[in-house]
Amino acid sequence: MAERFQQQVEKHAYKLAVLTRTTVLSYRQLNRFGNRTARSILAIQGCNLQPVGILLDQYHRLIAAMLGILTISKSYVAQDAAYPEHRLRFTLKYSQTPLNITEVHLQVDLLEQRTWVSPAVATLVLLSTGAGVKK
Repeated sequence: MAERFQQQVEKHAYKLAVLTRTTVLSYRQLNRFGNRTARSILAIQGCNLQPVGILLDQYHRLIAAMLGILTISKSYVAQDAAYPEHRLRFTLKYSQTPLNITEVHLQVDLLEQRTWVSPAVATLVLLSTGAGVKK
């Protein structure tokens, strides 16, 4: 899938790729966000095959995170911030994702949940201008 997307980026760099109520992204922009996410994951987790957790409520970031993860041949466990808390806790506990990608406003809940799951879990927080890591 990542190769197919890259082909679309090369053919249609400035065409519309994502349209939400608040965001418009071209294929080129989406590719940049995905690549930035992929580089951040590799810097934290390396090239192992461990899955990456995703808890995002902004759809353009969700799509970019999925693309970034697939680009580096990893798998992901996606969660929806609208899920009931018990479902989020269950998934976080049993998926045992050593790295979770989230947003600043969701970070507090995720950090509280992970303390009883595994203190070694890292959280990659997607910011509007870049990415930051919390341990």
